[in-house]
Amino acid sequence: MEIRGFEPSDAQAVGRIDTGTIVDSIAVISGEPRSFTWTARPLAAAKKKGHDVGAYLQQEPRPWSRAVVAVRQSRIVGFAAFGLQQWNRRLILWHMYVDHAARRLGVGKALLEAAIDDPLAQDARHIWLETQDDNVPAIAAYEHLGFELVGIDTSLYSDAPDGDIAVFMRRTLQPSSAT
Repeated sequence: MEIRGFEPSDAQAVGRIDTGTIVDSIAVISGEPRSFTWTARPLAAAKKKGHDVGAYLQQEPRPWSRAVVAVRQSRIVGFAAFGLQQWNRRLILWHMYVDHAARRLGVGKALLEAAIDDPLAQDARHIWLETQDDNVPAIAAYEHLGFELVGIDTSLYSDAPDGDIAVFMRRTLQPSSAT
């Protein structure tokens, strides 16, 4: 697998990444200030959820400043976009998608490592991301990659019919990376 910088000519291939996920459970989050936990609660009926990555690529202005792709067997199977929020030295992972057929093969870990190893991240204190409470596989994967749950926002997706709750996670970066 190769991880390389995203190029404008990659847009169509990135847009074809199969982001589909079968949602059959939801993360039930509880906790106290500065301490959150979650458990998966099965849903009565499963549903399929996905993201239009192509539309995110057309967003202007883009909130992210850097992006990388994962290429496996000459095919783009992953995409990550990130940027540094200077005032609090937070590296924000705006997007990370792995093609359905390439999941559990280390693609997400490689994309994350590329973001953390990027020169843009050298002054970052931590890497931060947002996902949704119905993306239980992502929450579990991010925890496996060293992230911790740090907050929620019940109003971020208030216009969505299914009422997703935003789940915020962060991973502290090594002191050598956060000068």
